[in-house]
Amino acid sequence: MPKEQNQEPQGEETYAASDGPNSAIKVDWTSSGRTGSVALTIHLASGVFTDSVNIVKAEQRERVFEKISDGLPDDVASLLRRRLDDIAVEVAEALASDSGGREKVADRLVEFVQSMEGVELFHVQGDVESGYITIPVEDYRDTYVVKSGACKVWLSGLCYKELGEAPVSGVVNEVITVLTAIALHDGDALELATRSAEYEGGIVIDLADAERQVVHVTREGWRLIPNTEVKVRFLRRDGAKPLPVPTRGGSVKSLRPLMNLSGPDQWVLLACTMVAYLWPRGPFPVLVISGEQGSAKSTLARMVQRFIDPNKGQLRRMPREVRDLLIGAKHARLLAYDNLSGIDANIADAICTLATGGGFAARKLYTDDEEMIFEVQRPVMLNGIDDLDERADLLDRSVVLQLQMIPDGERRDEEALWAEFEKAAPGVFGAFLDAVAAGLERRPQVRLRELPRMADFARTGAAVEVALGFAEGTFLAALQRNRQVTRLMALDQAPFALAVAALARQRRHWSGTASRLLQEVLTHAQLGATKHPSWPRSAAGVGRRIKRVTSALRSVGVEVTHGERASSRQRERIIQISVLPTMGSSDDSDQNRPTEFGPQGLETGVSDSSDGSDGLSREVPGAITAQGEPGSSGGPAHRAIHAREVSSGVRPNRPTPDEGEAGPPPGIGLYALNLGVSDSSDSSDSSDGLSREVPGAITAQGE
Repeated sequence: MPKEQNQEPQGEETYAASDGPNSAIKVDWTSSGRTGSVALTIHLASGVFTDSVNIVKAEQRERVFEKISDGLPDDVASLLRRRLDDIAVEVAEALASDSGGREKVADRLVEFVQSMEGVELFHVQGDVESGYITIPVEDYRDTYVVKSGACKVWLSGLCYKELGEAPVSGVVNEVITVLTAIALHDGDALELATRSAEYEGGIVIDLADAERQVVHVTREGWRLIPNTEVKVRFLRRDGAKPLPVPTRGGSVKSLRPLMNLSGPDQWVLLACTMVAYLWPRGPFPVLVISGEQGSAKSTLARMVQRFIDPNKGQLRRMPREVRDLLIGAKHARLLAYDNLSGIDANIADAICTLATGGGFAARKLYTDDEEMIFEVQRPVMLNGIDDLDERADLLDRSVVLQLQMIPDGERRDEEALWAEFEKAAPGVFGAFLDAVAAGLERRPQVRLRELPRMADFARTGAAVEVALGFAEGTFLAALQRNRQVTRLMALDQAPFALAVAALARQRRHWSGTASRLLQEVLTHAQLGATKHPSWPRSAAGVGRRIKRVTSALRSVGVEVTHGERASSRQRERIIQISVLPTMGSSDDSDQNRPTEFGPQGLETGVSDSSDGSDGLSREVPGAITAQGEPGSSGGPAHRAIHAREVSSGVRPNRPTPDEGEAGPPPGIGLYALNLGVSDSSDSSDSSDGLSREVPGAITAQGE
């Protein structure tokens, strides 16, 4: 039990002097704090004087004396001064004794912590402010920041139970300060992990459950073990929730009917992305979930989070400051943000750096010249972003899932849906771990003919696709189609880029300054396009805008390059716009042209030959095509690219065919736009070498 606390010092004295009405005084006092403040009550023959002063300070004692000494006999005044000095000494001694007791308790608690078996104080390389402590708890161990609330609670418990002392806040704070100093200056520099870490040629994943189990995944498989059996320290955060405890014999296919995905391509990409997110190191793709209201975007995002990094906050709102984004990255494995109507340019750049890995520097609060250094790499999931054309760099690092609205008659009760999900989760998670083990075995042998953006992710997907139940080559084909269609979606939101594409279609080759381009595209712009916020207002704006949409334009067969030319007075910077002979990759050699077979055996590729001599199919069954229909009011691409949507989604609670059987159309997104860029309005004239119509691709025909 805690020892009794010392009572606050107090006193009562009566002093007698010479005869007379003021010959006696009585002084009562009570300490009112730990700083020397006392409440004084001085009884005189002429009345009672009260005041609250810091008695240990001489100037305050003198102020009291001057107030009441006037009119007192000299001997009484002398007694009053002496008594005030005596009270000051008594209070000062009490304060010193009390302080010494607290220091003694703090020293004992520090010594006790250091003597405990299994306690480890350490720091992380590059973090010069935070100390960390590993604490043994029964059959497992936890790791906390020394300054965290959880560590403070633990220290308070030790003080009460082991030392028999009351856990006074001042004592615990002093112990935290000492332990932090020990961790920073005497402790080892160790690595700290969140959820996933490399270990002995494999991967360790922290389940964060009550038993503190971890999953150790190697090339041979996976097993559940206590966290004491691995030399990896996982930081415990207050908001962390447990992952499903994996079981063997499950299949990822159990998850597929619960998700509102638009076609098999999206399922392939999502499954491979989730496995990649379990890997300790990236680079990671940014998972972008898009779609209209009622398409179950948030439900899908929460399901993904359940297998990667569940937490109490679940999906969060995007922070306004990069600093807050980085703090979130230090506290979580997966950054999941919901209901985004747009994304700030600085935040988008920071997300790109988080996904690929990099360092950040930010000024410390309340300082002028000190910096905080962040070095972190995290998977990021965004739900609802729609300004894809504005964030080309982020787009190139993303896997975009465009969901379709679920009809009212096909919606499911949320409680029943999640009950089925939780029932399937252990087996599904076990299947994901099987895929991780297969990826550890196969990934070193994966060799890609071409290295796309996010090449590490492409290698991981290619290594795990077979273990997930997909045919070899399915992932890369789906990834290429997704990137192509994503760029088209971005192009569809960029009226300036559409006008440039229309100009290229008509002229086939164009060269000139940014100012001239701004003037000439006006004749090819849609009605109201110049009022769009992204429409450039100056030559400088043209330069910035054209760089952002270069990738999207290339995906529809329009190449943009930059150069210089000499004029009469100075050299001018020029923009060159030309039509590519083929769609897809700018390198159209047979060696690099994609010929992988995607789901359902559909061959992918785009051709500039209408006779099929290149070996690529002329028609993609089930794709979403868009012809140049006069009077069409489809999307923003009304003049240059016409689009219409065709439902191809697989709804929850609807049977899902196996990947090798006939079923939903290939998941090239909502848009499979036809493009054949031509300067000839006569479709029978193919002198320009471009196809008049490629079903399943993108066409822009003379109207």
